[in-house]
Amino acid sequence: MSARPLLVARGLEKRFALPRAPFAPRRVAHALRGVDLELVEGECVALVGESGSGKTTLARTLARLHRPEAGTLAWSARDGRELDLVRAKERELAPMRRELGVVFQDPFASLDPRQTVRAIVGEALHVHGLARGAELERRVARMVERVGLPHAALDRRPHAFSGGERQRIALARALCTEPRLVLLDEAFSALDAVRALELVQLLEELRREQGFALLVVVHDLALARRLAERVLVLYAGRVVEEGPAVAVLAAPRHPYTQALVAAATAWSAPERERAPLGGDPPSAASLPAGCAFHPRCPRVVDSCRVRLPALVPVPHSDGAVRVACPVVAEGGRGLASER
Repeated sequence: MSARPLLVARGLEKRFALPRAPFAPRRVAHALRGVDLELVEGECVALVGESGSGKTTLARTLARLHRPEAGTLAWSARDGRELDLVRAKERELAPMRRELGVVFQDPFASLDPRQTVRAIVGEALHVHGLARGAELERRVARMVERVGLPHAALDRRPHAFSGGERQRIALARALCTEPRLVLLDEAFSALDAVRALELVQLLEELRREQGFALLVVVHDLALARRLAERVLVLYAGRVVEEGPAVAVLAAPRHPYTQALVAAATAWSAPERERAPLGGDPPSAASLPAGCAFHPRCPRVVDSCRVRLPALVPVPHSDGAVRVACPVVAEGGRGLASER
């Protein structure tokens, strides 16, 4: 795997204005709060966490489907140029758009019901001027068949397919331009276990063939561990733990990650080993001071309530792991003031 950075984010902040009643104060949801991420060519990174933790917002911000309010975001294009995705205007994003494929959670909502599969899969090739005429037809047909659909599917519309088949159409569309990065936003969650496994196996084959990087937003920790080399755990818009998937998911250090792993294995674990997580995630519009996890944390100390812990390295036999917890980070060595 090349070590060349493909996408580098530093200090990303994303906020959304919330609806308000007339004359009421303006309210803002802090969806991302100082997120750093570096993705290298060919790597697979999984974003995990509870609903509302910021996973999808981070993925969409990295793809510049959202523009961040603060921070830096740089894309290394295939031609060697570095694009500033924060300041770039939409027309200046074309080099990144050509090299990025996206598969959304609901394939029926993301596929135009009026278009045939031929038009859906070939649209990006046409828009970016990558193929025309017979060459476009050849590339579309080859990709549709490569994702396991028959040639006859080219002239059918999305309503004629099952959910799993629609997701294959979305994957064919994402891969037809030979992207360097594919973003999957909960692409498996609407599928049953058999169809999800089939899609995972297909994705692994295609990744070996084409060598693209993969950014996966996923709830299923078993899928994250199978697909990803590296995992980022998000809570209330911040990364609380990140490192190799085998290290983070097999021996989590942050209390929140430990609770996620415990919940994922609760049905098979003995009663004495279960560690259910009480309470609910905080509202992004009214986050607590200090570490946002402290109201639910079984290991909270006084400093957690007033100061925001930074991500710092912690020793791990399976690779470099970083954790945002003063209790884990040697008694508070990683404390930092809030950004």
